[in-house]
Amino acid sequence: MLKKNIISTLLISALLLAGCANNGENGSASSAQNETSSAESEVAEVRTPDFTNLTYDNGSGRMGDTDGPAYVVYSKKGFNKATVDIRLSAVEVKNVKKNNRFVNAYIFLGIDVYDANGYWINCADAGLCYSGRNGYWHLFYNIYKPKTEGAQSWYESKVKLDASHDYRLILDSSEEDKKVIITIYDLTDDKVADSKEFGIAHSLASGANTSFLQNYALDYPEDVKFDTKGNPSANDWVEITLFNTDQGLYMKNVEITRATLANGDNEVDWTEEHTSNRAMWPDKNIAIDYEVVKVYKESFDNAFTVTFDMNRRK
Repeated sequence: MLKKNIISTLLISALLLAGCANNGENGSASSAQNETSSAESEVAEVRTPDFTNLTYDNGSGRMGDTDGPAYVVYSKKGFNKATVDIRLSAVEVKNVKKNNRFVNAYIFLGIDVYDANGYWINCADAGLCYSGRNGYWHLFYNIYKPKTEGAQSWYESKVKLDASHDYRLILDSSEEDKKVIITIYDLTDDKVADSKEFGIAHSLASGANTSFLQNYALDYPEDVKFDTKGNPSANDWVEITLFNTDQGLYMKNVEITRATLANGDNEVDWTEEHTSNRAMWPDKNIAIDYEVVKVYKESFDNAFTVTFDMNRRK
């Protein structure tokens, strides 16, 4: 997903992520996952959400991930590490449409890099991707500007993660300048499930010029990008979303049990005071007439649940 307004991080990140759709190597079986959730995970579906796309207003806050349903939390500057604990065992995914085409699901962290004047110059996203007709959760990363020109900017791991387990995502830029490590730690088995190092231009290990973000999203591959009249559409995201509505697509019960930020040995819970902005797409100002995104807050922005449901009919 590489896009138009590079000043808005996830506008870039979202477009860079389209690579996951194009690079998927999955087969043609059903991709429904964890159809039966635990009693706790079902709570998010029966209680009233704290806000949805019909009630939330992004206002003047930025929202870059606008090419599909998404919820994003941006940290303030000055951090060099972020983590989120995900109860993946509770997540339910249905990413295959009635016509056997698919969308992709993402649960990831991102890093933004700024120049000496405070202007955004680079970013990378890394975490969990669920793609293809026979999808499974696996590690990916995506870099806007790699450390070395021409270096690989998109990567997907072949390691298949156990969706009945819970995981911690760790995005760490603290080891050395221009180096980032994404680690997926299996909380159920108490071991590293997968990890990958990559280079990113301009980042400082001190955290002096970096901030982090949490992103939860669904994304549209090229072959599902049509308007409601059936015409191909490159970027009319409202029309594309409506075209893909009522096809059984969802990612439910994305439960974050703890998010943290760190600078060196100083680790803090990612609470509201460390957040610069949170946003969703669509919000109340976008012409989507049903609840696509629902957020159930335990504690901003440390513990919450997000549900994406692209179905009007129940």
